[in-house]
Amino acid sequence: MHFQSKTSSEDASSVSRILLGLNKSLQNSLKDLQSLGHKLDETLHHEVQLLDPEAALEKAAEAVDISHQIRVLLDPKGLILADHFLGIV
Repeated sequence: MHFQSKTSSEDASSVSRILLGLNKSLQNSLKDLQSLGHKLDETLHHEVQLLDPEAALEKAAEAVDISHQIRVLLDPKGLILADHFLGIV
């Protein structure tokens, strides 16, 4: 039993470390995006200004997909089920 407690403690420490790194990375990315201000929207959605508009939009879509996958992993399973159930009703 002591071994399982140690493993749980190590798991909790790993989860905490990963979440801390994730939060720092997301905060830095958010600050970078916010620093662009209106330039972000103008550039991302203006085909003439982008070197490769399709690639830029794919990268933006990929960022949204990854953030959704992270949210699914972090949201309580009961909340996800409730969201799906209430979305159907």
